[in-house]
Amino acid sequence: MIGVPSPAEKRYSAQRGAENAKSDYNIDEGARKRRARRNAARGIRLLSHGFRTDSLFFGNDERSSPFSHTEKVIAIFNIAIVDDDPRMLEEVSRKVSDYIDERRLPASLHLFADGAELLRSARRFDLLFLDIQMDEISGMDAAKKLRENRTAGHIIFVTVFDEYVYEAFEVEASDYLLKPIDSARFERTMDRVCQNLRRTKDPGLVIPSRGNNFSFLRFNDILYCEARNHKMIIRCKTATLECSLKIDELKGRLDDRFFQCHRSYFINLHYACGYEAGLVALENGEKIPVSRLRAREFSRRMLQHIKERAE
Repeated sequence: MIGVPSPAEKRYSAQRGAENAKSDYNIDEGARKRRARRNAARGIRLLSHGFRTDSLFFGNDERSSPFSHTEKVIAIFNIAIVDDDPRMLEEVSRKVSDYIDERRLPASLHLFADGAELLRSARRFDLLFLDIQMDEISGMDAAKKLRENRTAGHIIFVTVFDEYVYEAFEVEASDYLLKPIDSARFERTMDRVCQNLRRTKDPGLVIPSRGNNFSFLRFNDILYCEARNHKMIIRCKTATLECSLKIDELKGRLDDRFFQCHRSYFINLHYACGYEAGLVALENGEKIPVSRLRAREFSRRMLQHIKERAE
């Protein structure tokens, strides 16, 4: 579910209007007002994690959704931006937000005012933008701590100092960007990192829930899905969720590890451990019906899945 904004996110949202007003850019009053409106709108998106949740699998207008009904795999990228300078926090977050908006990436954006605040977060980030010189805990020290705990993905340092570039190699930084940030270099770096994330990110399913909230379910955590009473029941290892997805919509969003064994059921073949008398047994002890029309195809797919896992 969408988490509570961090203190930096709250301060950032409240302060960005004031920071823009203090900007020393040479812009006229009309341009300043237009910029303030854009920033206010962007601030809402940032606090709702990088994209408009009201267009994420909600409503009937496919054109408004960043994901089509035939989207096979969806993985949300958790991105952290850490800088004790509000103006630089605004600049980096704007670049990242513009990038993910233009490419329609499912990304969750989180802002932090210093390294200590970042380390207090329980979230694991796929991509981190770190300033180096900050009070209390520097970006370099925070990166080393995250690497020690194996809780950091790609790290990109953003700094005015070039003398730390060799130290950045010690924490396996993906890039080292000097301020002011070169836009072309930034886009090349983001293209490379996001391409890598798409290959390695554990895929899953985004499920809408009450209001504009959502849940992200990793495919590896889903045991089976059942269409019942005009609802979709998604049985996971530790919980059961309900949503309004139709069975045909769900079919287009699952990957090859799932098999439709019955008109009302999709099972995760990874958790199938037996088949007898038209029922497939799952590792959690539950048994799911397999229709006679799908029995032969189920046996073939199950044997294929076992072979692929053994390779």
